[in-house]
Amino acid sequence: MGSMKTPGVYIVEKNAFPNSAVEVATAVPAFIGYTERAVNGNVSLLNKPFRITSMAEYHAYFGGAPIPLFALPDAAEDEEPTLVCGEKKVMVKQTSLPFTLYYQMLMFFGNGGGPCYIVSVGDYKAEELSADAFKAGIETLLKEQEPTMVLCPEAVNIKDKELCYSVQTVMLSHCGYKMRNRIAILDVFDGYKDRRDPAGDVITEFRGKIDSSFLDFGAAYYPWVNISIVQDRDLSFLNFDAESLKALLDEELKKATRRKTAAYQRAN
Repeated sequence: MGSMKTPGVYIVEKNAFPNSAVEVATAVPAFIGYTERAVNGNVSLLNKPFRITSMAEYHAYFGGAPIPLFALPDAAEDEEPTLVCGEKKVMVKQTSLPFTLYYQMLMFFGNGGGPCYIVSVGDYKAEELSADAFKAGIETLLKEQEPTMVLCPEAVNIKDKELCYSVQTVMLSHCGYKMRNRIAILDVFDGYKDRRDPAGDVITEFRGKIDSSFLDFGAAYYPWVNISIVQDRDLSFLNFDAESLKALLDEELKKATRRKTAAYQRAN
């Protein structure tokens, strides 16, 4: 109670009842995807929504980054080679599955993200990105009331785009029909392409494939954003197929030998 500056009688009312509105987080995403591991002590967290608040907690329960592997096949006649070494023209192609959830979590927490849920649907030993696994992970959120957003960012890495669209349709149904208290954050398949791409307009296809139900419970961003979350120190020669790398280094050695031979002949 503040000091009274003038004489007189004052009435001070006290609220007998606390404020009924409790402050809670209003933007709590649930990320569904593949992780290095999913364990809390001796308890498996596979297909179990688990709340974390920092990247340190993610590392503790779900592990670290995947190890991308690349091959260096010869470029076809109609392909623009990634590397040219002597007479050898090669492409750099990823052979491992594109597990990207870890990097998306780095961006989330690096940009001020707070509490969120992780649903691990498998580890990096998986032979494919499974649409059924993503859908099963979405179903595990039915008993969770805190999440307000649902994300399956790796769905766009599924080879079959029809399966990607089926996952996104399930996300919209979960948010708009089953729960009605959260929204789906969707990514556009092939969202790096221009809308005037000869193969077709990715936005028109996206709108036509995700179904027209519960669209007010979803949001999408286009085009994809280019970022540099993977640093040079995260990659080395160990990320390349040994045989492909050996063939390229042999060609480089031959090229260097030819240069030395030519220089010697000119000098003599």
